[in-house]
Amino acid sequence: MQHISLFTLSFVAGLGIPMMAALNASMSERLGSPFRAALILLLSAIAGSIFFAGGGNLMTSLKSSLRPIDFLAGLLLVVYLASAAVAAPRIGVGNFVLMVLVGQLCMAALVDQTGLVGMPVIPLAPVRIAGLGIVIVGALFARTPLPA
Repeated sequence: MQHISLFTLSFVAGLGIPMMAALNASMSERLGSPFRAALILLLSAIAGSIFFAGGGNLMTSLKSSLRPIDFLAGLLLVVYLASAAVAAPRIGVGNFVLMVLVGQLCMAALVDQTGLVGMPVIPLAPVRIAGLGIVIVGALFARTPLPA
């Protein structure tokens, strides 16, 4: 895939995060539990993944390819979904997404710098650190005040 396509795909994925947070928060309130809402989202994700992956040799792939740490990704998704359900209705979707963005930038810098879980090492040059700082400060400035 060309780099431009990967950047476009990443942008489109990012467009879905605020909508997912809003839908998850709404569903959590109707179901009375952020974890029930997370379960519905995860079941939907499983169904979608099976549809797009074709289902085929799923169990064979799972047995031969996964490491125990790989399951951390699913647990992290549950944390994200539950936090969206709890925080977004109270602080607003915009504030929630901004804080998620700041967290993502910090963790992405750590993963790039250290090559955690097999990712390529991309050193944090001073200009990149400055850029991250500017984005984080901008995100904090973009926060909306909470209603009184």
